[in-house]
Amino acid sequence: MLRVTFHNTRTGDCTYVDTPTHAILVDCGFGPDYAALLAANGRRGFDGVIVTHAHADHFAALAEVRSLLSDVGWIAKSGARFHDALMRAQRSYEKQTPVALDEAIDLYQRLPTRGIPTLTDGLSLRDLNADGSALEYEAQYQDHAGIHAGCFTPVFEGHACRIVLGADTEARMWRNWHIAGHLPRAVDVLQAPNHGQTHGRIDAAALAEMAPKLIVISDADPDHNSGQAYYEGLGYRVLTTRDGSITLEASDDDVIVRHHAEPDGFSLRRSASALPC
Repeated sequence: MLRVTFHNTRTGDCTYVDTPTHAILVDCGFGPDYAALLAANGRRGFDGVIVTHAHADHFAALAEVRSLLSDVGWIAKSGARFHDALMRAQRSYEKQTPVALDEAIDLYQRLPTRGIPTLTDGLSLRDLNADGSALEYEAQYQDHAGIHAGCFTPVFEGHACRIVLGADTEARMWRNWHIAGHLPRAVDVLQAPNHGQTHGRIDAAALAEMAPKLIVISDADPDHNSGQAYYEGLGYRVLTTRDGSITLEASDDDVIVRHHAEPDGFSLRRSASALPC
């Protein structure tokens, strides 16, 4: 069984991936009780943590999460980062993060660059942006596009299920991957890049190549985010974490999705196609 939960965070992202032998966290925004998350899944610690990029809303709880690593736990960090003064300047604009960011920023700055390792339990994990995330780049100004260009973009595959996590990658990157023929196909669940916001929106041609059955938008603030309307306008089924967490359970036979409005879940395999006509 592969279980993936897109958690309802107060800011940023938090995606928990549970396999028979691994507990993996992708980003650690503020909000979830990470110790309780582990306990609820019968785990003693995180075996891996992927911090997709250097924006603080994606690693606000890094100090807490690091204290919950298992004995074999690792933290993956991409090569793109801000100059130290710019990293600390995030305290002024990540105001929706109601925690002291100093400790998390200090820890992030000390971590070495490390790519996403290979898993060994039949679950495939790869970085769609492996070339970009490996590049060492220190931004000397508020180059958010440059930081996004270094995002990890994890792709999980197992139990005949394919899940793509868009992190904060930008629209131009997806367009280029589509032109180069690098996009995964027959995607079950796609996490919309950049919380569904405009500069991360994937165009229709790239979406059609991946053909996701479900698009998840995390940290979707209705006051400034029209991403749900954009993707639904292209004919895709969309859920957001705005009203609660979203969990999918994948077996060899089916993929079941549960959320606040459908606690008993629905089947991605047996439901009508979510693709545009």
